[in-house]
Amino acid sequence: TRVGEEFLKRKNNLKLITKKILTPDLDSKEITENSIVVKASFPYLEMISDFIQQQAHLSSLSFKKTWELMLAIDEITFNIVSYAASEKDNCKIKVVWKAEKNCITVCVYDNGIPFNPLKVPEKETDLMEENKKLGGMSPGLVEKMVDEVSYKRENGINCTTLKKYTKRT
Repeated sequence: TRVGEEFLKRKNNLKLITKKILTPDLDSKEITENSIVVKASFPYLEMISDFIQQQAHLSSLSFKKTWELMLAIDEITFNIVSYAASEKDNCKIKVVWKAEKNCITVCVYDNGIPFNPLKVPEKETDLMEENKKLGGMSPGLVEKMVDEVSYKRENGINCTTLKKYTKRT
């Protein structure tokens, strides 16, 4: 079927990497790190959502925190595809999930043009107010859904880092 063929085609463009890191401290706490790499295109964003749901489940993240994190990551990746990847062929998005004892850190990398997904271009702000569709709703939404968020560009790579605390210490 067409759906099956599309899934196989998307699956071939998917790279999933899992590794466990042991930190050299006295507690020898374990950090689990998993990542996914997909083409920066709208049909592939669903794979990122599936990955986040899977990792949240494996990390025993609550439903509410999972939903908030997924909404924030959907916003970030939608904006990356809309702006950073729109002018560059072969743009990819890499999402790295790091689960620690009291915190989930998700880093979203892309090799698109320089673009901070936390700042939507001014010309888009009025359109967003009119449409209010999922994806591109507003950078403020991302900040409300996570505990910490930051952006940087290094060596031609955009990196947005989101943190969600699982427990307050």
